[in-house]
Amino acid sequence: MDENNNVEPAPKKPKKNRLVILGVVAVVVVALGIGFWQWHNTAGFCSAICHTPMDEYYDTWANGTTDRMGNAVSNPNGMLAYAHANYDEAGNAVEHGAGMQCMGCHVPTISEQVSEAAAWVSGNYEYPLEAHTLDDLVAARGLEDSTQFCINSGCHSDLQEKSAFVQSTAAIDAKRNPHSMPHGDVACTECHHGHTVSVNYCTNCHNDSVVPDGWMNAKDYKKLMGSSK
Repeated sequence: MDENNNVEPAPKKPKKNRLVILGVVAVVVVALGIGFWQWHNTAGFCSAICHTPMDEYYDTWANGTTDRMGNAVSNPNGMLAYAHANYDEAGNAVEHGAGMQCMGCHVPTISEQVSEAAAWVSGNYEYPLEAHTLDDLVAARGLEDSTQFCINSGCHSDLQEKSAFVQSTAAIDAKRNPHSMPHGDVACTECHHGHTVSVNYCTNCHNDSVVPDGWMNAKDYKKLMGSSK
């Protein structure tokens, strides 16, 4: 205060201090952004953010006691969502839940995320949500061949050779090897299902085909899905 009782203005903060503060704020924002993106890539994000429409799908991955339609499941390893949660992307066995996450199969597009966010906020969505088809998943990943979705260098690279592909299921059924494809190419998802139990497609015609533990024959599966809709 000067002799005329005027209040002197506070000294300006050094420019250097302001730059330091801005730098710290930027680092915090970037760290939060990275942390959010890492969380975004986990199954927990799908359950926490879109909890109502995604609960059934999340449960098939986390618990495996019911399928996406609410049907009881005796052996959860028949569902790919649950089975893949036991292995990391390199194929190593890990603690359940520490393996592949939702984004390992579901590659989100910007348009899809925007429409899903709008539907979730407004409450204008189907319940239960309709499952993505293999065509949906293939298109989101930008692939041309649906087989590449599973058999590629990042996933089941050991099955890229036809002989290895056929041999991988030779021990399941000595009479009818499902991977021998005697009737031509069949999409992987005709047998392997993500959020419902998998099915032996051969049983559509061959009742004596071996059905792996936790799987279903085609006729029983159709009845189950029909009663669940």
